[in-house]
Amino acid sequence: KRPVRLSIDWPVTVYNQGVPVAAMLRNLSQQGVRIDCPAHLALDQIVRIDAEGLPELRARVRWRKDKAYGLVLDRTFRFEELAQRVWMLHQANELAAASPPPMPGERFA
Repeated sequence: KRPVRLSIDWPVTVYNQGVPVAAMLRNLSQQGVRIDCPAHLALDQIVRIDAEGLPELRARVRWRKDKAYGLVLDRTFRFEELAQRVWMLHQANELAAASPPPMPGERFA
């Protein structure tokens, strides 16, 4: 039986052999993540992932297809922690979508 995977579109930084690369987190489970990353990652390569709202993640590349990668996490999430983090990320996404960025020349309140 496949574990629960929660969909999320969240920007992350993947450290590919110490070099930061902008990527997108596409889903998250207790044991792994799926990312879209423009850099080439090797199978079994260890990477570090940083993202606002998530703890630092260390993971190993398990599969790849084009620019999509499946990674297994070194540290697993408890189900409650996973659900809470994804809920917070979804809330932040909705808040950002509801608040358009200021127009050029506008000042923040």
